[in-house]
Amino acid sequence: MKLVLLPGLDGTGLLHDEFKKALKPITQLDVMTYPTALTSYADLADYISPLLPTDERYVLVAESFAGPLAVILAARAGTNLRGIAFVASFTARVRAIPPVFAKALAYMPLRTSLFLRLMQLFTINTLTRSTLSGALKTAIASVPPHTLAYRLTQTLQSRHTATPKHPMLYLRANHDRLVPKRHARQFADKGAKVVQIEGPHFLLQMRPTLCAEAVMDFTRRL
Repeated sequence: MKLVLLPGLDGTGLLHDEFKKALKPITQLDVMTYPTALTSYADLADYISPLLPTDERYVLVAESFAGPLAVILAARAGTNLRGIAFVASFTARVRAIPPVFAKALAYMPLRTSLFLRLMQLFTINTLTRSTLSGALKTAIASVPPHTLAYRLTQTLQSRHTATPKHPMLYLRANHDRLVPKRHARQFADKGAKVVQIEGPHFLLQMRPTLCAEAVMDFTRRL
């Protein structure tokens, strides 16, 4: 069964090589990319929906930022969509932040070394330089700052609380510094199978084999 990956905030698809390697040759993975001009979940859904498979069964893999996007796409999808795997993700706003602060993100410098170090600290849980930290820097640099800022506001204001009718898997990072534990509980309450994985927010990047095994086990049961 094909997997369709909806990437996180950057939307570049540059951070998933190891996850793709862990899946091969058993499962085909298509990684979506987001046009840098699109910032809202509604606009991203309008763009991606026509790109989803129409002649074969597939599972959505929604990473972090992409949780609410997967919910919208699932509501529009036909019978070929068989399930959704959420990875360190959410459907309602990720944290309770005042709207004024969320809007202020649009005016913050998001290409500075400080922002990149903060991103690394909260996604990889270390400031040590590595191949992944270099890839993260490249991904962030390829997206306009205002796009990153407005996508961030989406995560702080999201109200997509609808429950997909499809089977759901939730991969929770036990050392996630961005998405609180309560989101895993919310998914469990909605019938999702929750799998705990030791690792930081960037689970697909830091624990690709464990994530691939969990997702493939989920797809085999559909």
